Amino acid sequence: MRNLLFAAAAASLACAAPALADTIDFGQFGPNGAAVADLATGVTSGGTSFTVADVALGFTRLDEGNGWAGEFVHGTPLLFDNGVAGPVAIVFLTPLTSLSGISAQANLQG
Repeated sequence: MRNLLFAAAAASLACAAPALADTIDFGQFGPNGAAVADLATGVTSGGTSFTVADVALGFTRLDEGNGWAGEFVHGTPLLFDNGVAGPVAIVFLTPLTSLSGISAQANLQG
């Protein structure tokens, strides 16, 4: 079983030059606990569209809990992968020149 949490604040995109850094806020996919469909489309802080996909089961939008044994700050908007196997993909609709700062963690259940 593979369930991962992806941090909104930690996903940082550097386009063309460092001054054009861009971020993803997974809070745009709804409130804490909201179901997020597979192939959900979002927009970065700089206006770049992207699609998030897992194998077939979609995601849940969660906030980092105070008691979680994780690397993210309490309250950080996360994207929880509901899938049991296979990759999660973030597809950007505009070419990127570099990518940094993406973080994921196991949920301690598999």
